[in-house]
Amino acid sequence: MKNNNRYDLSNFLIHFFREIDPEDTDTPVLPENWGFHSLEILEAPFTPFFMLRNAVRHGQVWATWAIRGGKRTIYGHDPAVCFTEMPIAAFLEAGVERARRGEAMSAFGLVFAKSGLHQIGARPVIYGLDGSPRMANTNGPARIIDRTQLAPAEQYRYVTFEPGAKRPIDWSHEREWRWPLRTGRGLDAFDLPPAYDDICGLELDTPSMGPLGAIVRTRDQADRLLYDILMKIDRGDITPDHYSFVLPTDEVSQPADLRDPASLNRAIDQAAVTVSKYAEISSKRAKRLAGRFSSLVKHIEGDTEPFEFGQTGGCWLWVMDNRTSLIRALIKTGRAFVNKDGKYLIHLDGFDQDRSLRQRQNMTLRLADGVKKEFRVSGTYFSVADNTCPDELPFFCGVHDDDPLVYNHSDLPPDV
Repeated sequence: MKNNNRYDLSNFLIHFFREIDPEDTDTPVLPENWGFHSLEILEAPFTPFFMLRNAVRHGQVWATWAIRGGKRTIYGHDPAVCFTEMPIAAFLEAGVERARRGEAMSAFGLVFAKSGLHQIGARPVIYGLDGSPRMANTNGPARIIDRTQLAPAEQYRYVTFEPGAKRPIDWSHEREWRWPLRTGRGLDAFDLPPAYDDICGLELDTPSMGPLGAIVRTRDQADRLLYDILMKIDRGDITPDHYSFVLPTDEVSQPADLRDPASLNRAIDQAAVTVSKYAEISSKRAKRLAGRFSSLVKHIEGDTEPFEFGQTGGCWLWVMDNRTSLIRALIKTGRAFVNKDGKYLIHLDGFDQDRSLRQRQNMTLRLADGVKKEFRVSGTYFSVADNTCPDELPFFCGVHDDDPLVYNHSDLPPDV
């Protein structure tokens, strides 16, 4: 496909995220609970970066009807996930400028291989038809094109195109693709407030979706998204190569530098956060670091007196930064793990489990101080009363309720 090696073409498709205002009537139905790791302020719009992190953490991009002005812009019976075929350089320029104008776009996105999405059913949209589409009368919100003009299964692809009208309608600059969600659940499948896990869409964690990329603005944002990706890897949701890069575009001198394929590859190599670099650590180094950690646990156990009886339950050291060498080592040696809520917990087998839960909590706080001093890793305790399952509701956690890596904040400064 030599003719495709041009600055105005791309082998990628990008799904971009936009600002979401919970009070806006055009906003899709939002989940009642985003999970423990999200801190959403309902009075303020959710930023594109907040939406991107939630998509990665939950492994899903929602399928919607793309409501604009109270009307569906996706026709037919299938909601869809939308993408742009714009090259990355053009996407960055358009995303920043259109977000500044208040349009429903940003320069935050997930990058997919075009060939992979095509294999699962994504297709380019159809800009316009012969004549004006005739909408069938319906009792609900659906917008249906007469089947003699466009088959029902293809109607999700239709986009109104009237460049010669008195008020021109031309969205062809988006070079849009769509993937339909074929649920068979009817038109009202998204009309009730759902739990997050009940929202349907494109599953990001399936092996066929990789390798994926992500586009953010700053190195700090790249670090936060890297935390999410590593968490998914360590929990076993995805393989280490499922996300190949996170590109902080503020470290690219000019979007024009990304126009030809060779320049784009160089920019990714130079500026991107390579996920696999953090996921790997040698067995020798992992064993050495795990040994030093075990020595700290042993020292605190031997230095704690008297022995207290009381409430039983599980207690673990909860650590915050999963990119550090210590955490990579403890993951590799099986000492650390990720619970269902994405918390990084470390087994404390060196503590006598017959001690009371409160005493082990206090011991774990001392251990956290030692880990902070020796390894520069922040942590606290996480405990479950009368139960040793780390996925149960915690009896109590230490205070780390604003850590920017662990928690996804919806009210950070504008980051378009």
